[in-house]
Formats: sequence, C-alpha cells, structure tokens
Amino acid sequence: MIRQMTREEIPQCVEVIRESFLTVAREFGFTRENAPRFTAFAVDEERLGWQLEEGRPMFVYRESGEGIIGYVSLHVTEDGVCELNNLCVLPQHRHRYVGTMLYEHAVRTARALGCGEMKIGIVEENVRLRSWYEKLGARHVGTEKFDFFPFTCGYLTVNLKVGPMKRKRLDRDLWGFQGFPYCQMRLDCEDFHGLASLIRILSGDYQYWELPLAGRIPVCGEGMVWLQLIPDGRKSLVTVMYYPEAETLEGVEYPFRPVCWYVDVTEGWEYGEDGVALYTDKYLDIIFSPQGDVGTDDRDELEAALACGEITREQYESALAEEERIRRELCRDIPAVQRRCARILARMLEKIRRGERGFTKNWV
Repeated sequence: MIRQMTREEIPQCVEVIRESFLTVAREFGFTRENAPRFTAFAVDEERLGWQLEEGRPMFVYRESGEGIIGYVSLHVTEDGVCELNNLCVLPQHRHRYVGTMLYEHAVRTARALGCGEMKIGIVEENVRLRSWYEKLGARHVGTEKFDFFPFTCGYLTVNLKVGPMKRKRLDRDLWGFQGFPYCQMRLDCEDFHGLASLIRILSGDYQYWELPLAGRIPVCGEGMVWLQLIPDGRKSLVTVMYYPEAETLEGVEYPFRPVCWYVDVTEGWEYGEDGVALYTDKYLDIIFSPQGDVGTDDRDELEAALACGEITREQYESALAEEERIRRELCRDIPAVQRRCARILARMLEKIRRGERGFTKNWV
C-alpha cells in the first residue's frame, strides 16, 4: 500500500534508501570516499526531516508483515516542473512491479499538483535503469559530468500532460509477461461472445495490491493465471486475476479462484503484426473484487485528456457511459460474474486441453 510518509517513519525510510542505492554503489564501485554525495551515502534523517517540513510529497510502500519496502518523493520546483527523488525498492522486493507502482503514484501526484513536466536524474552508466524509465514513458535529454562524482549524471524528462491513447498488448509485455505461455482464441458460448486470452504466470515473486475490503491480494506471481476478455460490441477489456487455489461454485470445483477484476475502458482493439491482440486504452479503469470492492481508477487522466484535446467530448462521454455500463452489468452482482467467469475459464482450458488453442505464444 502506498501512502504519505510520517515523521516517525523517517529513520526507516533512510535505511530503505541507503540499502536500495547501495546495490548501485557496489555495482559501479562507488564508495563514501569517492562519491560522498551519492544518495546511498548522503541521505540522512536530517535531510528527510527538512524535506518533510518543506511540504514535499513523500511516499512509502508498506507491506503487511514487511514494513516499508519502497520510497519516493517529489520536489516541485518552478513553473509547473517537479523532480522525482529517491525512487527505490529494497533489493529483496524488486521485480514485483513495486517500483512501477511508486512511479505511477508519483506521476498522478505531480499531475494533481498542476505539474506539466517531471525531471529525473540517474547514473548514466546504469543502462538498465535508463531503459526502465524510458519504457515507462520518460525521454532521455542529456548528460553532465561533475568532478565530485565518479560517474556521469544522466537526465530524463516526463511530459505529464496526458498524451495520446496508448495501444497495449494482451501478452502484457509492460508487466514482463511476454516470455510466459499466452493463448488467445474466439469464444462463443452461453456466457461469452468475443475474444478471450489466457496468460500462465510460471514464475516470479508475488506482487500485491491493497483493497479496502479484500485487503492485501496477490495480482501476479508463480502459478497465477490472467483471463482477459474483450466482449463483442463493448468498449472494454475485462481482466480476471486468478490465484492457484481451488474453489467450489454451484457444486462444481474449479482449480483457480479470482482475486480481482480489472476492467479497462477502451477505444477499440486490433491484431498486431505478430498475431497478439492489442487494445487502445482510454484511460479509465474499474476495479472490483469478490469481497465487494468497486472503484474507478485514472479518472484524472481522462479529465486531463479532454482538457488538453487528446480526446473529443464524444470520446469522453463514451468512456463515462462505458464505466456506468460496467458498474451496472458487472459490479451489481459480483457472485454471478464470478460464476460466469469461472465457466468461461473452464471452457477455455478444456478447449486448450483438446488442442483447440487458437493463437499461442510460448505455450507448451
């Protein structure tokens, strides 16, 4: 769960920052002697204390039983510009999308503060970090060499003004799933008409979200599957995240149980050159859980897209209408949706077992 840092958490945040940045220091040979101003050696309680007094947005990522495992802060400078500072995740908790969630939270916060641009400074030689930021939408704008650093400072910038609607792949390459087994096919049955796809997540530590009623839920990790549905005649993509634990519904036992539904409002979909389906994301998302959570995400992006002319008033109204339809048809009777999705998943798995696999990647 991401929330504002408290004064009492400053000591723990200092340790998280130091431990996180020490992995970079060790990789590139930075020490307290040759790089005293590097984050791993320069951050202390006094510095975070005056940043808090200054009113900077400072956030922690906490996990139940783990405490603080990630941190990020913002410094609003001038004329709608801000700096991203000290984004970090403890080494043992990396590769679970925590860093991406902290980054996205910082972007949403910066937009809410009226910032139109976010600046990021990195160790230029850290090519993996630069690639990660660029994948998230940052643009590399230059470098600078200082005598007091044994490395080159690299600079990136993020345009916080909402850009065009993005096309996203159903094999979820942005989540790092592109190497996992993927299957998509046309389904026509009593419960569903449209395109269905399935991702089997074979490995990886569990990544969690925190919902008000469901609490801490796993959304990806070893053994989970994602069922994705694009219904005919709808402007939405329904993703059901399934945990590898049996559940019985209406006297039938199913091998997976859903932890949540994530529904993207879309502008449409198509097939990519390699056969994987792509959808055009129209900003707005609806999340609901078996425990009764129902919420809307990224409404600020939809509003910003209208304000800056990226979408028309008609597209904006269409997104809101689709949100209302999703809430009416899917969220009012979640147990019924749960049963329907279980039958859809079972049908798809049976077709795969019989060799009716449609389009597949990495499937064995």
